Amino acid sequence: MIKRTIKDYIGITAGVLLMTLSLNMFLTPNNIAPGGISGLAIIIHSHTGWPVGLLTLAFNIPLFVIAIVVLGAHFGVKTFYATFLLGFTIDLLSGLPVLTYNDLLAGVYGGILMGVGLGLIFKYNATTGGTDLAAAIIRHYFPQMSMGTLMLVLDAAIIAYAGFSFSAELALYALAADALAVWVIDIIQEGTNDNRAAYVISDYSDDIEAEILTKMERGVTSFAGRGGYTGKEKKVLFCVISKSDISQFKEIIHDIDPDAFVVMFQANEIMGEGFEEI
Repeated sequence: MIKRTIKDYIGITAGVLLMTLSLNMFLTPNNIAPGGISGLAIIIHSHTGWPVGLLTLAFNIPLFVIAIVVLGAHFGVKTFYATFLLGFTIDLLSGLPVLTYNDLLAGVYGGILMGVGLGLIFKYNATTGGTDLAAAIIRHYFPQMSMGTLMLVLDAAIIAYAGFSFSAELALYALAADALAVWVIDIIQEGTNDNRAAYVISDYSDDIEAEILTKMERGVTSFAGRGGYTGKEKKVLFCVISKSDISQFKEIIHDIDPDAFVVMFQANEIMGEGFEEI
């Protein structure tokens, strides 16, 4: 338990530092507000000169009550740590060199760094407050919804506000940065495996199973199935293969039973024996 807690806080800290780099070296100097509380803080900072980190903390404090009530005290503690650390490091490292004043480059690299940072923070069961905290609360009730997609929707209003505050062009760059961050978040949350999972229904399931086991050296799980229309009992095969094995897999099935019914789909993350550790 202690080892896991330490690992969580190390991951959250790394994520916060990456977000700080994104904001201080790319987004804030170019007035690109990629949504969220940090984006709102950038907009207000441009008008008042108030520190972005301090504004981020001030906006997030009320949200902790919701986090503790809905997501639990443990989640609230981690979120408090991540949010406080983000506000602190943004102002502490405000003197970091700005790597580019090109809006496109700032949006691209700022968005990617932001996505990696937030992805790590989400992975270790925390948020940095703001719209990502709101997204986590919504996802608590609707777990089928993607964190990235929820954040994109919630951030749209702040990005629109940035368009009025700065320019439509900068708002478009902010939207691009936000979309990149969402994409990276979902990759970190859901994985990037190129593996495929497949169901095979055939009158020759035993032969197909034997060929997959011997020629491809892949594990196969079989279970009984029944056709809803015909009522006929059939053996259903399920297996996971790599992208490079797809052609051989199809060839084996075609040679044995060209009329087999096959359903193949991408498996973003596979855990268990022979794959990633759970």
